[in-house]
Amino acid sequence: MAITTGTAWDIVLNAGPIHTAADQAVSARAAFQSVLHSRAVVVDLRPDATRSRSGAIHPDLGAVVIHPRELPTWLVHTGRDTDAILLTEDGTLATELATGLDAVGIARPSYVTGGFTAWRSAGLPVINAG
Repeated sequence: MAITTGTAWDIVLNAGPIHTAADQAVSARAAFQSVLHSRAVVVDLRPDATRSRSGAIHPDLGAVVIHPRELPTWLVHTGRDTDAILLTEDGTLATELATGLDAVGIARPSYVTGGFTAWRSAGLPVINAG
């Protein structure tokens, strides 16, 4: 319970947190832990050719593979906006998508900072390119 004095400072001091894109960023290891403990699902937005070239998240982790254009519809229909962690090759597109979706109020997914490159560098489970 907040103690108020009826001043404008009460509004400032008792205001809720302001969300920023940094709030949505998670490290590859944090994403892995969330998936491992069934708190989130990784949404791999990389094209098939990129996954074939650089590898993919191990299938036992249940990553969802979809095209970025289908992401808003998938998030709305599955209701997974807060537990979805977006993954792209270097994390740039995932950052832009997460920020854009949050800005228009569609969803508030997280994203892996550094993308699949960071996932692989962290030594997390992958299937190597064929």
